[in-house]
Amino acid sequence: MKHFCLSVLILITSVTVLCACVSTNESGGSKPSNAKKGSFEIAVIDFADIPSHNNCLDGFKKGLEDEGLTEGKKLKITYSNAECDLALLDELTEEIASKDVDLVFAISSPAAVSAFDACRDRDIPVVYAAVSDPIAAGLADESGSSSGNITGTSDELLVDHQLQLIRDIMPDAKKLGILYTTAEVNSVSALESYKSLAGDYGFEIIEKPIKNRKAVKKAAKKLSKQVDCISNLTDNTVVSALKAELKMARKAGIPVFGSEEEQVREGCIACEGVDYKKLGTEAGSMSARILKGEAEAGDISFKEFSTGEIFLNQGMANRLGITFSDAVRSSATEVFKGF
Repeated sequence: MKHFCLSVLILITSVTVLCACVSTNESGGSKPSNAKKGSFEIAVIDFADIPSHNNCLDGFKKGLEDEGLTEGKKLKITYSNAECDLALLDELTEEIASKDVDLVFAISSPAAVSAFDACRDRDIPVVYAAVSDPIAAGLADESGSSSGNITGTSDELLVDHQLQLIRDIMPDAKKLGILYTTAEVNSVSALESYKSLAGDYGFEIIEKPIKNRKAVKKAAKKLSKQVDCISNLTDNTVVSALKAELKMARKAGIPVFGSEEEQVREGCIACEGVDYKKLGTEAGSMSARILKGEAEAGDISFKEFSTGEIFLNQGMANRLGITFSDAVRSSATEVFKGF
């Protein structure tokens, strides 16, 4: 009888434990602390192969290293790039999610949204960088709180600063052109900011929507004939075809203002923008905390950078016959001589 009672007790205990485990899994409970594993795997997914995103990645690795996590030393990092193809992007993020990696680092708004959709039901944390408007992208709510197991850093454009810089460099300009991709929520959001502030600086916004990278050259050619200058957004598709945009603008004799340092280095005349290496470094630090089990992604608020740096391209200014004032030159972090 004692043996029978003991067996029943063991059976009841086992069932109770099993039910508890099932309950935890069904309610979306977290995985065991990654810190206990001793090694980690991170999947990097990028939407476009552009210099600013490479800077993000460099910063990301630095942020991890600052926290004691170095690639190749119990840290494996895999890399994927969708080359501005939204369908391919979704395929890549689904493949990444199926591998049950420890964390996904997504660079750009399209990559972050796709990764979040693929990972939200698999309990895989997502950390992003270069997401212009996390709230508009559905990655955070109006209060700034995370929409799930995700956090990161924002590269929201300093639109008022950029408009002031354009006005300082081109005091007589009236029409400001903007190319944007209709499928990129980051660009739609940024365009609205430009339109709401442009009047304060005496500009009329002339917008030109595109659907893909192939359309950039033709759209830039048309837009260049309608405006005094063009200002880029953090539009992945447009920036991936920057050379084509710059070529059309140069033929029309007008400048293109970039949205970050690397665009100015490549031929845009100027910009005031955030440092993408800093975006990546902060994202790397966040990721390290998550991997070590010190925090959940959903409990870390996304971070915005409210200050930017001014970059000028003297070579392009010379080519277009534009002169930088002493005040503008003195405010620049760096002045590039060529392009």
